[in-house]
Amino acid sequence: MSTDAIQPGDLVCVVRGSCLCIRGHFFRVGTILRADACYCRACAITRFDHVVAVNANPGETVNAAPLEWLQRIPPLSDLEHAHQPEALPHEPQPA
Repeated sequence: MSTDAIQPGDLVCVVRGSCLCIRGHFFRVGTILRADACYCRACAITRFDHVVAVNANPGETVNAAPLEWLQRIPPLSDLEHAHQPEALPHEPQPA
């Protein structure tokens, strides 16, 4: 899990929580706010008093999810320096 705090604009994945119908969904964070209550339309579970990340694209499967359920997906630019693939050996072409 990334140790960076989730910010607006980040790509996140729902990786935990009691609402199984949204686990595994990805979305881009639009805003972060404190919600008095969160209601899941699919499973009809209501949760109270969470800091939630709100989907930047309303109307998708996940409209919002508590921050503690999310994992930040780092941008590819952050990963480019972390691992460079090994070069494949060059095979001579038959003559």
